[in-house]
Amino acid sequence: MTDYELKAKAELFKEGAREVIKAGGSFGVFDLWAIFETELRCIQVKETKFQLRFAKLIEQIRIVRLPMFCTKWLWIWYSYRPKRVNKKLENFKGWKKILIN
Repeated sequence: MTDYELKAKAELFKEGAREVIKAGGSFGVFDLWAIFETELRCIQVKETKFQLRFAKLIEQIRIVRLPMFCTKWLWIWYSYRPKRVNKKLENFKGWKKILIN
């Protein structure tokens, strides 16, 4: 498991996951499967230092058909991201979590 996947796993447990499973290999769309009491979260995890566009990946995730109790997510770990605050660039580090319908 990569460092950012381990960070995602820890974050999911903080959010109340009962179990988090790493998908085997890179054969599917999702990296992690998080089991909650009322849902199964299917999560694609990415890491970047830059503000990148993930529209193509989001569309790939969107077309995956899952049962009603599953939710599809893209979690992006920014190890460095300039963020404009009060007309000044500041560094931002952390998750951007996108729920995909």
